[in-house]
Amino acid sequence: MRTVITLAGVAAVVAACASKSGGMGHAPPGPEVNIDSPAFHEVDAGLPPMNHYWKRPFLWRIERTPPSYVFATIEGDERMTPLLPSISKAFDGSQAVFTEVARDAWKGQTAKLALPHGKSLKTELPADLVKRVNAALRKQGDPPAAFAHSKLWWLSLHFETFHEHAQTATLEAHIYTEASDSGKAVGGILSPEEVIAWFDGMTRAEQVQLLRESLANVEANKVKEVGSEEPYIEPFLAGDDAAMQAVIDHAADFMTRADAAIQKHNGASFAAALSDKIVATLDAAPTRSHFFLVWAPHALGDRGVVGELGKRNVKLTRLGAE
Repeated sequence: MRTVITLAGVAAVVAACASKSGGMGHAPPGPEVNIDSPAFHEVDAGLPPMNHYWKRPFLWRIERTPPSYVFATIEGDERMTPLLPSISKAFDGSQAVFTEVARDAWKGQTAKLALPHGKSLKTELPADLVKRVNAALRKQGDPPAAFAHSKLWWLSLHFETFHEHAQTATLEAHIYTEASDSGKAVGGILSPEEVIAWFDGMTRAEQVQLLRESLANVEANKVKEVGSEEPYIEPFLAGDDAAMQAVIDHAADFMTRADAAIQKHNGASFAAALSDKIVATLDAAPTRSHFFLVWAPHALGDRGVVGELGKRNVKLTRLGAE
């Protein structure tokens, strides 16, 4: 099965965490939700309880002793809970929980999302493009001055991820917070410096092209459609590989182009980099059980993390609901 490797998951972490540290004028992240509170288990009137139709998770057991796990996630809300028993068991049996980038690792990284001293959007872009950027920022409720010195790739990701990250809290965030609160070790598969270096490796021309594409989406009112996770939820809860892949293929055009440029300069896909670091993490602590949360478009298919781990002789077993 072909997969489109995207960088939406990284955008989610960068956008949410940079905004928490007061950086780059991004809208505040969605509210944190206590997954153990009674209110979090309520569902809207007319909807069946989530576990009644969450048929199968995108959850794999890494066949080592002790076992570790890879759980593919998407953006979500309270409709994603309660978690299936297999997810809860894997989480409870793990000593460490790792997201693609540690959710608290972006503090103090804001300066690295800015252009070098003396440079600004006015020095890097044609005047007509600066004008369009400022209009798009105002359209999204952002003061243009807050982004006047942003790196071009960061500005592109801000536009492409504005809708979902301004309005939703992630399933990943809920699990990561629960792990931290319960005393588990938490961390990131990759460091912020590694992720930023991948984006910085794009040429100025490539970054300008990505920015033009992002602006076109904003101007055509497509950001909500691109950012909305609603199309993902049904195939995600069904554990339907083909349906999930179809949604990823439809929604990932911008990020696919970004990753293609990044692969050209780094010689490997983002999923391959994640897989190498997962293997290194497992080898560094062979007696510890890990729970890895990976953005679904990075995880699925032969070119996703699951496929890449298989190429590295890591045996995985897809788990069911129980």
